[in-house]
This record gives sequence, structure tokens and C-alpha cells, in this order.
Amino acid sequence: YELKLQMVGFSSDGATQVLRGNKSDNAFAVLYLDEGAIVAVDAVNSPREFMVDRQLYGRQVDAVQLADSQFDLKDLLA
Repeated sequence: YELKLQMVGFSSDGATQVLRGNKSDNAFAVLYLDEGAIVAVDAVNSPREFMVDRQLYGRQVDAVQLADSQFDLKDLLA
């Protein structure tokens, strides 16, 4: 198998989707926000990203920061 999928939470139809990474590289995460809080994460071949995303699960976050792949999400854990 070439893909590793990791998931947490449940997304709803109205959730805002934020992509981190690049789908064409087969290494990315899609974060789902509801009223500014992360309600679900689907990560493909991105275990390090998933570990941080999982810690942010349920927290209010800035979608612009999430979408910026150069922004270190660990900074939001402090």
C-alpha cells in the first residue's frame, strides 16, 4: 500500500475545509472547521502533521494560519 490515512473526528456538510500540503505529492491533511474549531482531520502520508492536528482537535484556530503550510502549527499548542 502506498497511502497511510489517519483520521480523527467527524466532519459535517457545512464544515469549512482547509488543505495543508499538496495532494499531488500524496502527502497532505484536510482539516474541517465548524465555527472556527477543528472538528475533524483526514491526513494522508503525513504522520507528523496528524500528531499536531490531533492535539489541536476541538480548539478554535485561524483558518488562514492553517492554510499556510509554512506556519508551524506547534506554535498554536503553547
